[in-house]
Amino acid sequence: VSRRAAPIPAKLFVGSVSDATTNASLRKHFEQHGPLVEAVVITNRDTGASRNFGFVTLVDRKDAARTIDATHHS
Repeated sequence: VSRRAAPIPAKLFVGSVSDATTNASLRKHFEQHGPLVEAVVITNRDTGASRNFGFVTLVDRKDAARTIDATHHS
Protein backbone atom coordinates (compact mmCIF):
# COMPACT_ATOMS: atom_id res chain seq x y z
CA VAL A 1 0.00 0.00 0.00
CA SER A 2 1.42 3.33 -1.05
CA ARG A 3 0.57 6.28 1.15
CA ARG A 4 1.03 9.83 0.16
CA ALA A 5 0.00 12.88 2.14
CA ALA A 6 -1.84 15.69 0.45
CA PRO A 7 0.43 18.50 -0.73
CA ILE A 8 0.83 21.45 1.62
CA PRO A 9 0.45 24.85 -0.09
CA ALA A 10 3.08 27.58 0.28
CA LYS A 11 2.36 31.31 0.04
CA LEU A 12 5.18 33.43 -1.36
CA PHE A 13 5.50 37.21 -1.09
CA VAL A 14 6.26 38.90 -4.42
CA GLY A 15 7.69 42.40 -4.09
CA SER A 16 8.46 45.20 -6.51
CA VAL A 17 5.85 44.32 -9.11
CA SER A 18 5.20 46.96 -11.75
CA ASP A 19 2.05 49.06 -11.85
CA ALA A 20 1.02 47.16 -14.99
CA THR A 21 1.11 43.74 -13.29
CA THR A 22 -2.29 42.06 -13.01
CA ASN A 23 -3.40 38.91 -11.21
CA ALA A 24 -3.42 37.13 -14.59
CA SER A 25 0.08 38.25 -15.61
CA LEU A 26 1.48 37.36 -12.18
CA ARG A 27 -0.11 33.91 -12.45
CA LYS A 28 1.26 33.41 -15.97
CA HIS A 29 4.78 34.34 -14.86
CA PHE A 30 4.78 31.90 -11.92
CA GLU A 31 2.84 29.00 -13.53
CA GLN A 32 5.92 28.25 -15.62
CA HIS A 33 7.51 26.89 -12.44
CA GLY A 34 4.69 24.79 -11.03
CA PRO A 35 0.95 24.66 -10.38
CA LEU A 36 -0.61 27.52 -8.41
CA VAL A 37 -3.60 27.87 -6.13
CA GLU A 38 -3.76 31.64 -6.65
CA ALA A 39 -1.82 34.73 -7.64
CA VAL A 40 -2.94 38.09 -6.28
CA VAL A 41 -1.62 41.62 -6.77
CA ILE A 42 -2.52 43.74 -3.75
CA THR A 43 -4.33 46.98 -4.55
CA ASN A 44 -5.32 50.08 -2.65
CA ARG A 45 -8.92 49.59 -1.56
CA ASP A 46 -9.83 53.26 -2.17
CA THR A 47 -8.17 53.88 -5.52
CA GLY A 48 -7.73 50.38 -6.94
CA ALA A 49 -4.09 51.20 -7.77
CA SER A 50 -1.47 48.52 -7.34
CA ARG A 51 0.48 48.59 -4.09
CA ASN A 52 3.36 47.02 -6.06
CA PHE A 53 3.42 43.70 -4.26
CA GLY A 54 1.44 40.50 -4.26
CA PHE A 55 1.27 36.89 -3.16
CA VAL A 56 1.53 33.61 -5.06
CA THR A 57 0.26 30.41 -3.45
CA LEU A 58 1.90 27.25 -4.76
CA VAL A 59 0.03 23.95 -4.67
CA ASP A 60 2.96 22.16 -3.04
CA ARG A 61 5.52 23.68 -0.70
CA LYS A 62 8.14 21.33 -2.17
CA ASP A 63 8.16 23.60 -5.25
CA ALA A 64 8.83 26.77 -3.22
CA ALA A 65 12.64 26.78 -3.16
CA ARG A 66 12.90 26.00 -6.87
CA THR A 67 10.32 28.67 -7.73
CA ILE A 68 12.06 31.29 -5.61
CA ASP A 69 15.42 30.52 -7.23
CA ALA A 70 13.93 30.65 -10.74
CA THR A 71 12.01 33.91 -10.28
CA HIS A 72 14.31 35.92 -8.02
CA HIS A 73 15.06 39.31 -9.65
CA SER A 74 12.74 38.58 -12.59
